[in-house]
Formats: sequence, structure tokens, C-alpha cells
Amino acid sequence: MQFESPSYNKKPVYVTGTNQPRHFKTNCPNCSRTIKLDLERQITNSWAGRSKLLSDEQLATFKRLFGIGLSGKSHDGGYPVFDQLTCPNCRTVYFTYCGVDEFANSAYSVTIQSIFDEQEP
Repeated sequence: MQFESPSYNKKPVYVTGTNQPRHFKTNCPNCSRTIKLDLERQITNSWAGRSKLLSDEQLATFKRLFGIGLSGKSHDGGYPVFDQLTCPNCRTVYFTYCGVDEFANSAYSVTIQSIFDEQEP
């Protein structure tokens, strides 16, 4: 299941140095409880392309499934970053795909490209 789909035209949900919230919040499709994605963590993980919760094999699989090729760019032109979220209520595991763009020296924007479970990104 995928409840955010990648697009070349999405707008960032977070820009460093602004008053925007550090967490992206959405509802779990299974139980409707709030799940949160730490957007600063996506920036921190932008060089590795994944959080420590994911394996190298998962990273390679997700890159292939989303068509991230040799240029290594996300749909929005930034660095692709994959992470894992777990619903605090029902314990359903989801994965996220964000684009992290360093648009100026140490200034970043984060675009949520996809939130999905592993069966159907």
C-alpha cells in the first residue's frame, strides 16, 4: 500500500531556518493514529541515503522500485533518503522516501515523495 506517491512537482514540507514543524505527521491507514517522520533525521541521513533502520539490501530494492538511477537523484532533484516508521499504536511498519535538497550551503528542504509498506511501494 502506498499513501503518498512520488512526483516531480511536489513541494517541500520542510525547509531549514523556517518556522515549519520538524516532524511530518500523517494518520496510520490501519488504525488512524498519528505517525510522525522526523524531517531533520532525513537531512542527517541524506549522504547515506537511508536511516540505520534499513539494510543495504532494502536501500537497493527501494532505489530500483522508484527508478533512482545512476544520477542518484530523487524525483524532486535532491538526495533520495529512505527511512522506516512504526505506528505507535498498531505497530504497522511503513517506509518513507524523501528527497533532501541542499539548495544553499547548509540550507535544506525535504520533500515527502512516498510513504509505503514493503509489499507495494
